[in-house]
Amino acid sequence: MVMLVVFVAACLNQWMLVNVVREASQNAADGTPVDKANMVMMIIGKVVLLIAAISFGVHIMGSRIIIPVLIYVLQIAVLYLSFDRQKSEN
Repeated sequence: MVMLVVFVAACLNQWMLVNVVREASQNAADGTPVDKANMVMMIIGKVVLLIAAISFGVHIMGSRIIIPVLIYVLQIAVLYLSFDRQKSEN
């Protein structure tokens, strides 16, 4: 049950990330200004949601929650490292 709660929190976190990125990219494509207050609230909500889920998981499951958290962090690192970076020519 605890893993399900943490999983749902991770899914909500991902959904919030997709909404923030979609809104920012649509505003950039349209040339309209970005609603910074909404973006900040979504990012703060993401952080609070993840911290609450991890705290809940650690409180109930103890150190057994560490492995899924480490896998999550590893996946984020792999995602970051997989981006192609274009070198700017000055």
